[in-house]
Amino acid sequence: ELERLELSFNSLKIINIVILSYLENLLYLRLDNNRLIELENFDKLINLKHLFLGFNKIKLINKNLFKNLINLEFLELNYNQISKIEWKAFISLEKLVTLNLTENCLFKLDKG
Repeated sequence: ELERLELSFNSLKIINIVILSYLENLLYLRLDNNRLIELENFDKLINLKHLFLGFNKIKLINKNLFKNLINLEFLELNYNQISKIEWKAFISLEKLVTLNLTENCLFKLDKG
């Protein structure tokens, strides 16, 4: 089954997570350099280790977005327009080694 999917440098505005959910063995997903604004939950991609979402137009990271990504080690969210990250958005990412939030619109980090 497919382990690596690269969709970088397209003009994607929406990703249908239902379609991606059938890719249970996916380890590596590149969605960087698109036009994504909002994201659906990636909760079906439980084997995913690397997720690239940089260089999009994402504004919000909700608390359930990465809920079941228990094997995720690398998360790239750089060069977006993120101004809000909901409390506990990364709580389930116990294996996360790298989190890149460079060049966003964050001005305050707190628990509320």
